[in-house]
Amino acid sequence: MISGLSGLQNPESFEAWLFRIARNVAMDSLRRKRLWRMFVPFEPKHEQIAEVPRGDSRLEAFRAALDGMPPNQKELILLLAENDWSYEQLAEITRSSVSAVKSRLFRAREYLRQRIADED
Repeated sequence: MISGLSGLQNPESFEAWLFRIARNVAMDSLRRKRLWRMFVPFEPKHEQIAEVPRGDSRLEAFRAALDGMPPNQKELILLLAENDWSYEQLAEITRSSVSAVKSRLFRAREYLRQRIADED
């Protein structure tokens, strides 16, 4: 972050800029872990699955719908769950246009409504 601070053009967008750096670092880490898992030998202890307590059926339906959602839509939903970002900030973080963010969010919300309604 410190080495790239000189590249920040608009000080008002510092928070979104910093979040984009964190997002990129996290994505790089996930990519490395996926490659690393391919070379780690499989062991019987890896088959053990923890029991997850059952909760609210609507929450479970939401989580299931979220898991089946396209990654670019899921990312926006999760970003909005954690912070109150504007469309402009979301566009900057995801390196897309504001109209793309709006349409992805619209499709994501419709997808969630439909999947949760199907569960009820």
